[in-house]
Amino acid sequence: EHAGAKLGLARILVQADDLGDAEMHLTTAVEALALAGRGTELVEALVILAEVLERTDRSGEAYRRLTAALSHDPDNLEIRAAVVRNRFGAQRYRDAIIAVEQIEQRLAEHPAAPEQLRLVSDTFVLAAHAEEAQKHADAAYERYRRAAEIDPDNIAALEPLVAMCQE
Repeated sequence: EHAGAKLGLARILVQADDLGDAEMHLTTAVEALALAGRGTELVEALVILAEVLERTDRSGEAYRRLTAALSHDPDNLEIRAAVVRNRFGAQRYRDAIIAVEQIEQRLAEHPAAPEQLRLVSDTFVLAAHAEEAQKHADAAYERYRRAAEIDPDNIAALEPLVAMCQE
């Protein structure tokens, strides 16, 4: 019944691809951690639970867990990037773009750490894909440009940017 033990077991079960048991342990761990006010572990449990839900094709439920995790840790770029991936994967392109705009606002206040630059750049590339899906070529170009600005070595940003410039 120990929440921390359930969280640890759930981590192992996710790695072993035993998602059903992992979800069961994560659900009880989330409830116990929330009641105990253990925010850091709660955020971790919510993010892992969101991953399990994504992998079992329940993106809406995963999104709810990610937004709950963000309410406890609003400056966490990894969670914000997971929200963008979730919304893009669910073909909720406008929501993905809005989530990237929120990242941009956060970056203005709290610049990303050097080790997070590729994550942020990849997230902007995903937003460019969302813009393309909505037939917003100029906005897509700007997202690719911003992704390349954040991480000049990100080929996923550079190749489409060069192709768009050549057109």
